[in-house]
Amino acid sequence: MKIYVAGSGGKTSLIHYLAEQYRRKRKKVLILTTTHMMEEEGCLIYEDSLEAFHKQIEEMLCRRGVVQAGRKAPGGKISWIGREAYKVLEGCADVILIEADGSKGLPAKMPNSTEPVILPDADEIYVVFGLSALGKRAGDVCHRIQLAEKIIKPEEILTEEAAARLLTEGYLKPLEEQYPKSAIKLVLNQADCDIVKEKGEQVAKETGYPAWVASLRQECKE
Repeated sequence: MKIYVAGSGGKTSLIHYLAEQYRRKRKKVLILTTTHMMEEEGCLIYEDSLEAFHKQIEEMLCRRGVVQAGRKAPGGKISWIGREAYKVLEGCADVILIEADGSKGLPAKMPNSTEPVILPDADEIYVVFGLSALGKRAGDVCHRIQLAEKIIKPEEILTEEAAARLLTEGYLKPLEEQYPKSAIKLVLNQADCDIVKEKGEQVAKETGYPAWVASLRQECKE
């Protein structure tokens, strides 16, 4: 199972949540990125020997059940291990969770033409959006806002309708067209109270796509 996670406002939290759900089912879970993500404690770093790295991954998956791996990158991050290593490692885990783009820590994003970075083997693609962006100036909460000017200007307030258009035009429709065999799943995160949850449900309604409206912070504590 290859699961890619794209978007903004909770990708890493969703990866942690999914990893724990699969671990509880006694599945071996490998966490990677096709771009960059923060290196976490216990991360296995790929340096020179693919054979040694492969053996290390297998041992750690048997011991822990969940392993993050990547190449060392600046800023305390890891990067993509490369196609060769990926092909060798994909048989080690039952589930591979892959962070597929970045959002500079902002809750909303309009991707550019090269994003997200998803391989043709995707079984599922999750698109995450942070509901904390609603009601704020778009330029303050949306990564690559300059690409979204046909939808909303930087000085305008991000409404439920505008958020839905960002998701639909930036992610949902393009991904559906590019990956017709993959299941596209929408997660509206940061629904930390009933009022925000209602707004999230309105965003989902505007997109026309089924969505999980959730607080991943709370879900990960349970």
